[in-house]
Amino acid sequence: MIAAIDQLIGTCVTDVFGTMLSMDVQSSANGPDTDPSGEAHVASSVGFSGVVTGVVYLYTTNSFARRCASSMLGIPDNEIEGDDMVNDVMGEIANMVVGNLKSGLCDRGL
Repeated sequence: MIAAIDQLIGTCVTDVFGTMLSMDVQSSANGPDTDPSGEAHVASSVGFSGVVTGVVYLYTTNSFARRCASSMLGIPDNEIEGDDMVNDVMGEIANMVVGNLKSGLCDRGL
């Protein structure tokens, strides 16, 4: 069951980033502790409950989060003011990933 959910989450992330941000992403075994850049990170989380309950965390470098915000909002990176826009976009991306996940779980009878 864990492997199936892991695969489903990977598909959801790939679909959301491809559709909403026109970005091709791939799964990686490397977690946030393997980032050698020392750069600040942005974290978003969305919980869900039902037959399956959990929390999805979206964790990325600040520069990648800004790139996502720029893409989603259709504005150049230098027009993004402060962290609020970036945080809002990353929260919305997490919401979309969880929405797709919930739909996928429902399709599997959960």
